[in-house]
Amino acid sequence: MSLAADIGPSIANHLWQSTAFAAVCGLASLVLRKNPARVRYGLWLAASLKFLIPFSLLVSLGGQLPRTRQIPIKSQAAVYSAIDTASVPFRTSLSVSSSQEYSHSPGRATRLLPQMLFVLWALGTVFVTLIWCRRWRQLSANLRNAMILKEGRELEILRRLEDNLVQSNSIPIIRTRSMMEPGIFGIFSPVMLWPEGLSGQLSDDQIKAILAHELAHARRHDNLAALLHMLVEAAFWFHPIVWWIESRIVEEQEHACDEAAVLEVGSSDIYAESLLKACRFCLESPLTCVPGIAGGNLRRRILRITDNRLLQKLDFKRQALLCFVAFVSLAVPVLMGAAHASQNGTAGSASKDDQTQPGASAVSEKAPLGSMLHAQDARNDLSGNWQGTLQAGQGLRFVMKVRNDDGMLKAVSYSLDQGGQPIAITSISLRGMAVNFTIKPLDVAYVGTLSPDSKSISGNLAHGGENYQLNLQRVSEENTWALPEPLKSMPTDAKPKWEVGTVKPSDPSRPGPLFTVRGSHVMTIGTDVNDLISFAYGLHSKQIVDAPVWLSSEKFDIDGVPDVEGQPSSAQLKMVIQSLLVERFKLTFHHEQRELSVYALTIAMGGPKMTVTANNPNDHRDFLFQGHGNLTVTNSTMKDFCDGMQAAVMDKPMVDHTGLTDRFDFHLKWTPDESQFEQLGFSGSGATEDANSPPNLQTALQEQVGLKLEPAKAAANVIVIDYIEKPSAN
Repeated sequence: MSLAADIGPSIANHLWQSTAFAAVCGLASLVLRKNPARVRYGLWLAASLKFLIPFSLLVSLGGQLPRTRQIPIKSQAAVYSAIDTASVPFRTSLSVSSSQEYSHSPGRATRLLPQMLFVLWALGTVFVTLIWCRRWRQLSANLRNAMILKEGRELEILRRLEDNLVQSNSIPIIRTRSMMEPGIFGIFSPVMLWPEGLSGQLSDDQIKAILAHELAHARRHDNLAALLHMLVEAAFWFHPIVWWIESRIVEEQEHACDEAAVLEVGSSDIYAESLLKACRFCLESPLTCVPGIAGGNLRRRILRITDNRLLQKLDFKRQALLCFVAFVSLAVPVLMGAAHASQNGTAGSASKDDQTQPGASAVSEKAPLGSMLHAQDARNDLSGNWQGTLQAGQGLRFVMKVRNDDGMLKAVSYSLDQGGQPIAITSISLRGMAVNFTIKPLDVAYVGTLSPDSKSISGNLAHGGENYQLNLQRVSEENTWALPEPLKSMPTDAKPKWEVGTVKPSDPSRPGPLFTVRGSHVMTIGTDVNDLISFAYGLHSKQIVDAPVWLSSEKFDIDGVPDVEGQPSSAQLKMVIQSLLVERFKLTFHHEQRELSVYALTIAMGGPKMTVTANNPNDHRDFLFQGHGNLTVTNSTMKDFCDGMQAAVMDKPMVDHTGLTDRFDFHLKWTPDESQFEQLGFSGSGATEDANSPPNLQTALQEQVGLKLEPAKAAANVIVIDYIEKPSAN
């Protein structure tokens, strides 16, 4: 849904801008209705091509222009805001708080709406394309039965016309047996289509008139223009104005060729008579991309020809109108980009002397795809360091560093009072004055407003269904709060063992089970021995055989230090727990293969939807629950995911059958049922009357990460306990 939320407003803005531009072209063509048709044709062709060229490209170009000294920022911001509001009326809605967005999942119909709209658009595009292909094949079949003229009246007249018009490339004439009208076929090597028997119905002057008309199409490259508009129709078939523009292009191009033909023949009566005779003779019309003599409204064309209204010249006022329309269309978006870039540069330099203010939290990523108008010029506004205090508990200091990386906004955050280690921001954007960022692995969303001087951001951070105030201040590097040194990791080839620590019975009131690493300390809270074995060897509790009852009934808190310095990786943490089980619990066991009921994790139709992690394999991995059914996974393989799910969630072992070897980051949100989280002492209902509640696990896996679970029977590894004892006193 985030991608759809980004793209949707941009598509709407592009359609609005293109429609408004087409309306301006329509008004201009109405003013120029008594002037040469080639001018009106140029206007309608420009309206068509605007659908292929978003104004954001011109805005980006303006942002690259050299900056000059600017008027005061407040005045400039007001001007920019007025233009910006008119040109970009559609934006991502900020009226719904982020807590609502992240605390509830949308209904299934809402979640599927972007996919349904995309499928509908694709079907329409394919349908339009197939219609053109079918007509093109019919025309190509007629051409295969045609012959190139080597001699004849038509060829001689055409060559004389080409000589008069000083045309360097001669166009061949192909005589067709079908009763289709004369026309030009081809774009880069055009040929003249001439129906067999037509010359016998026309005088030399009439043949000259028709050939002059078709030669005008070729010289104007009308086939290329028609092809470009076909692309517009294929992409924007759902917009009625696109089809209206086509009718205007066809009519005006025929008027323009009529004007050229009358000038060449010298008689409007002869030309009008030749059109009527040719149309009576012909029964078929070629494709839109094969312009012929009968295009447009024939009755209106004949009236214009005989009324001698074709050759009125363009006076100075109308020339000035055309120049003004062209200048405004090009200059306004370029000036918008230049003005906004200059505003950003002024605000950025003014922020160098900023002093510190409270602030807190973190985030990173490139500017969203949907920021088509602002992505290029807004990136400078947020570049630099920001800090503030998150109003949660006694306050959490938050630092965010934003940089412009090849036109993309990227950011990293630090929560100084929670360890201060860097946390990548998933996405960050600036649209107008609205600042948004997300940290998806932590289920964090921020919505704020940039101040007019670009020195501060006021807003709220949503997490866990709650909103917390977080105001940020732009600060210089020297005034940024001191960041802790990054934790040093264990050497990748280290095989750490338990060195020293404590094992004591758990406080029943403390939540658990929990495995964590704080600095060099390995800690567990509320874990029974089954939890320890399951974690250490990647097993489900049903894969532990011949275990004494106390392995699942007695819980322990553990705090110890490995014999190797540095923070252990996930695999090294398992080695430490394995060593602990041997040293403190005297565990001995052997392996066997037994057939068990399992859940097989496979790839759903449509493929995986997870993000391949940017972290190194030895970096820290997260398998973090923020409530039952709200899971964040980072830097993990599918086997890591299966191990975590079977240890905490599933009532059976879970095996990886995806074949995926990469490490992924993703967030999974579902409503647990009664079979899940039994290991944590939780019993879900699986049923809810809230239509906005998350789906069940099977549906969430398919819709959110592109995976699915299938019940299966499989040979699985089990641990058979040979000996184990309760730990001795510390």
